[in-house]
Amino acid sequence: MKTLLLTLVLAFTYTLSAQSLQIVTSKSQTKVTGNAYTTNDLKADAVVKNISPVPVTILVKRIDRNYTNLTDSNAICWGLCFTPDISVSPVAFARTLQPDEESELGDFSAHVYPDLDGQYATGDITYVFFDMEDPQDSVAFTISYEVTPDFSVAELEEPLELSVYPNPASTSFTINYDLGNNNSANFELVNVVGKTVYSTQLDRLASKKEVNVSQFTPGVYFYRLKNQGETLLTRKVIIK
Repeated sequence: MKTLLLTLVLAFTYTLSAQSLQIVTSKSQTKVTGNAYTTNDLKADAVVKNISPVPVTILVKRIDRNYTNLTDSNAICWGLCFTPDISVSPVAFARTLQPDEESELGDFSAHVYPDLDGQYATGDITYVFFDMEDPQDSVAFTISYEVTPDFSVAELEEPLELSVYPNPASTSFTINYDLGNNNSANFELVNVVGKTVYSTQLDRLASKKEVNVSQFTPGVYFYRLKNQGETLLTRKVIIK
């Protein structure tokens, strides 16, 4: 009887301490690359699987350390995309996976926002999926990000111009642009979680337009030139 009891206790202890989560490597990215001049959002995805026999409610966090010039501005999405200052997904957005269930591709995404300075840069960020009820029950994975200044011949010959001043801006900025061969294009101002907060059409016959930014929350934004749904140029601006 004592031997049987000991066996049951050991089995129960193992069940409590066993890892419940697994990264599905065939569906996750481990390296994301982009152009150092034009890529304003390096996006990575990962899929997590519940390999335990019971439901697990999952949160995700990033490890905030050793950021580089590339990775110092970033964000996580888990049920919702959060602002860069949030390192751990809020409990309100926890996701429950049933035994042997995988999260959908796109449920989790990680974002790094390059400076668009044309400089080669690289950096890693480690993320952790964990059981909300038992944070020690977790699985970690690392994504490498990289931007390079490589251009195609077509990009080098692109006559478009786009800038705003002053940058940083506090109350307003002026859009300075040259649409090249395009008769018109849309100017969009986008926050760090990808939401367009302002949009206006630019006329080829003009070259400047003033925008009031006093109503926007201070922080980092990206502005871009789009024509028929295609992004032609992207730059960064700071609103203070």
